[in-house]
Amino acid sequence: MSKINDIEQREIYISLFEKFQNLLTQTQKQAFQLYFLENLSYQEIADITATTRAAAYDSVKKAIQKLEKYQEKIN
Repeated sequence: MSKINDIEQREIYISLFEKFQNLLTQTQKQAFQLYFLENLSYQEIADITATTRAAAYDSVKKAIQKLEKYQEKIN
């Protein structure tokens, strides 16, 4: 994926987050914010949340999947 597509996708995720953040778990919301809004790495997120890097990755991934699912439902 090109840089431009990455930036566009990131903007889409942030827009979806603004619409649907209340439908995410607290863990997913925090991980999403730290990754997309604070630009932290998965390891930095893990350090902040006292979890593993894999758990931080999973939280971000699940948040994205939920946001995409909610978007599909309203379209």
